Amino acid sequence: MNNINPLHVVLERLGCGDPVKGALFFWDEVKKWPSGSLDILVTSGLLKPAQPMTNIECDGCEENCFMPVTVYPAQEDKPGRAFITCDKRDDIGRVRVDFRRMEQWQTTGGMLAEFLTRLLGFAQLQQEDSTRKRWVLGMLTSKKYSEQATLVIDSGISLQVAGHGIPLMEILKFDNGAFSANKDELLRLASKPKAQPVAQGSAPDTLRREVGKLKTQKQYANWQQAYKELKQKPQNKSKSDVWFSQQIAKLEIANGCDSETIRKHMTK
Repeated sequence: MNNINPLHVVLERLGCGDPVKGALFFWDEVKKWPSGSLDILVTSGLLKPAQPMTNIECDGCEENCFMPVTVYPAQEDKPGRAFITCDKRDDIGRVRVDFRRMEQWQTTGGMLAEFLTRLLGFAQLQQEDSTRKRWVLGMLTSKKYSEQATLVIDSGISLQVAGHGIPLMEILKFDNGAFSANKDELLRLASKPKAQPVAQGSAPDTLRREVGKLKTQKQYANWQQAYKELKQKPQNKSKSDVWFSQQIAKLEIANGCDSETIRKHMTK
């Protein structure tokens, strides 16, 4: 049984990075997702095809180096070809590459906001703030109140309603190939606005965001330290960054983040 939940993977990676640049998912990864789930995420607008990768993890030997791919386009009766030229060992030479391995898909904060707007039944996405980390999705109307539902991507992904913040994964589900959102819970929050201190304004939310940022920075620092320690070991001299990130992903300091997310932040 395949226990990978693609929605968890997508939201986790997007929440760890820049919502404007978005997050990428490559073929070697998505082929392990449950059958048909990639097509569903693309059709829903949560993912879209991105420019093909020009560097991939070589599977020519156990080193798994991250290498550039040379492509010869199809010509007349000759099919296109792609390969990696190994310059690390004398016994490898050229390694054929399946074109599918160069495919990748992207999501961004804006794409997620549009997706949620449709799923929650709002007429249209209302606005994106100047930080490009917050999107007003629409208005939730309870018996007594009308409150904005706002998507926030800042060291994690959450929805804010009437002063309440709730992790998106507590509202959004992907089961048996279908998406669902617990709008009733959002309406419940809208019916019970949180009192905001007049003098402090949005200080509680600001404090939570700052705490979240510090936790993320500490997490990145732990990855960078682990990367440095692994790289200093003589037996790891020829290992690739992909290999290092895979080892760190097995440690407690990974905090559930996948190796690709770790690879992007462990060298900065």
